[in-house]
Amino acid sequence: MPRLPSLRPASLSIAAVLATLALGACGQSPTSPSDDLVQQDQSPVHMDQIGASAPSLQSVSTTPTPGDFSPYVAKSNYTVDNCLVEVGWLYDTQLAPNWRHWGGVRVNCATRHSWIDATVALFYWNGSRWVQYGVSNYGIRYNQFGSGTGLDGILRTSQYCVSGLRQYYWIVSTTVRTERTGATVWTTPVQNTREGC
Repeated sequence: MPRLPSLRPASLSIAAVLATLALGACGQSPTSPSDDLVQQDQSPVHMDQIGASAPSLQSVSTTPTPGDFSPYVAKSNYTVDNCLVEVGWLYDTQLAPNWRHWGGVRVNCATRHSWIDATVALFYWNGSRWVQYGVSNYGIRYNQFGSGTGLDGILRTSQYCVSGLRQYYWIVSTTVRTERTGATVWTTPVQNTREGC
């Protein structure tokens, strides 16, 4: 399985962070992050159940909402500064086998910040490095506690049909910054070999 870059507090530009994901550090094991960042377990899983036809509906207590985090693949939760960062795969409106790859991030903080920004993008492992798929999406909030709760609080990537790239490992990556610090974090790598357009 591919290794993810080391987690580092990010005072870097978003372009530099994305370049780090795409070009370097992929042979390194994730390291213990600084006190500003708490990392969740990063075990590989399969993403065959992200889309609207997941066979294990009995394991989900509520009906999934399109555009919300998928109940079939656990989102990753991190702390950046004093902000809870939720990053994960989103539940698609398309029925299997045609559901699309779609990721998002939601950021909410314990205190008001003069600014909070986030960039979110999809990456796949091509066998030697992480490669960004499609374009990233960027959002910024001024003098707020975060992006809010529910569907309106999620910054989303575009929805993509990845066809022949389904068999690769995929992550949703986000760079989140406040006026004090920042970090690049990602989901657990997932692989889908059966469904999705």
